[in-house]
Amino acid sequence: MEILPLVFTAIATVGLYACFYRWVLHRNHRGPRIWPILGSILDMTRNRWRMHDYVLDNLKIYYPTYLMKMPGLNYVVTVDPANIEYVLKTNFSNYDKGEQQHHRLVDLLGDGIFNADGDIWKKHRKVASYEFASKVLRDHSFHNFKNNAVKLCQILDRAAEENKPVDMMDLMLRLTFESICQMGFGVDMGLLDPSLPEVPFAISFEDATSRSSERFIDPLWQLKKALNLSSEAAMKKDIETINDFTLKLVKNRKKELETKKQGRPDLLSRFVEAFKEESITANPEKDLQDVVTNFILAGRDTTGVSLAWFLYEVSCNPQVEEKIVAELLRLERDRQGMTDYTTSSEGEMSDFVRLLDYENVSNMHYLHAALSESMRLHGPIPVDVRVAMNDDVLPCGTRVHKGNLLMYSAYAQGRMEQIWGSDVMEFKPERWLKDGVFQPESPYKYPVFHAGPRLCLGKDSAYLQMKITIAALLRFFTFKVVPGHEVRYKVTLTLNMHNGLKMIVRKRS
Repeated sequence: MEILPLVFTAIATVGLYACFYRWVLHRNHRGPRIWPILGSILDMTRNRWRMHDYVLDNLKIYYPTYLMKMPGLNYVVTVDPANIEYVLKTNFSNYDKGEQQHHRLVDLLGDGIFNADGDIWKKHRKVASYEFASKVLRDHSFHNFKNNAVKLCQILDRAAEENKPVDMMDLMLRLTFESICQMGFGVDMGLLDPSLPEVPFAISFEDATSRSSERFIDPLWQLKKALNLSSEAAMKKDIETINDFTLKLVKNRKKELETKKQGRPDLLSRFVEAFKEESITANPEKDLQDVVTNFILAGRDTTGVSLAWFLYEVSCNPQVEEKIVAELLRLERDRQGMTDYTTSSEGEMSDFVRLLDYENVSNMHYLHAALSESMRLHGPIPVDVRVAMNDDVLPCGTRVHKGNLLMYSAYAQGRMEQIWGSDVMEFKPERWLKDGVFQPESPYKYPVFHAGPRLCLGKDSAYLQMKITIAALLRFFTFKVVPGHEVRYKVTLTLNMHNGLKMIVRKRS
């Protein structure tokens, strides 16, 4: 019986400590509940499948910035455009990707452009920026975007004939995966063949991005990895599949370039030549593999999910669809002087896509606005994180301590009434237009393509592909979500859809 007083004393001590801890911590705390040792992990775990809306809920209460704790991690979460400009531009040197983020993503992204800091990042950026500015790459990409749009139309034409629902999320990712492999690495994957073959690499890549993001809210991930358990065991297999694919691709390209005098118009060939002159590390082959995985994430996932969410929004807003189609028909009427314009279904699709050139794609102002509006609500990279290298104070007055993680949420920012007005949840492309001409917003109010020195190099290429693809699809088809199909996001590095996007496709009359 003598042990009971000790037990009661211990319980009382822990309880008093917890109360004192919460009282001290919450005196000036702006943010969700924080518990001793656990921090906010309990709330975050309960909301792990709706994490972006959990962040949004907190920001509606604690606008524009709040604090959040995880075991071993302290977060400052913000949507304030002034804070975002300060972090991504004004005081850029104080906010790196950081070792903690690098550690969680290194298995998938290695030391590629999206996971590196310092000299390694600068080297990747220099090579990529040179290539994205190349007219050769732009023309090569434009040609591939148009060809792939026609292939996609032919797949949908058959689906409409057979009255079969299609997963537009899957088709959009196939389209963008095929395009980035052609543009970036000079290879055809065959993903848009009529049989729609499964590609193990693509499946493993999507699973690996999901499991990489789970590491940010799973305090046991390192233990699981060490013991090869659960999600980390599956992650290991995914990475093996990815590495096998990228290594084969790199070796084949290096061998091909050694036997040819003239280079090829793709990113990988440019990086091979650049690393031959000056390798980033002692392992240039691994550096090139990192180039491949990073640009697949950028070219496949971000553009693919943006296209899928756009089709979803258009299916819910027929008045927007009508205006886009009217813009396309005006373009077609202006260019119908072609003597070889055919009347067969597949021929008409090919001819329409052939009408598209840089000038008329650039003049699709309403479509550009609608795509921007969709990405405002469904930012393809919903959150991004930086780590403070030194103590700092944000423009809003929030103190950031050395080692704190600074997270800005494009998903939440695009849904804040304080930033976008009382009609924030309306799908309204007109907010981007002035006298019918597209007007861009500040990248710090709209950080969909990031901003500052890390501004996305592929922004123009992404818009180009999206406009060509959507022009072809909406000119010939209508899309409706299959009744009863649940559309919601999947918490991963990009805003993928959890259950895909099952849609009924009809030929436009």
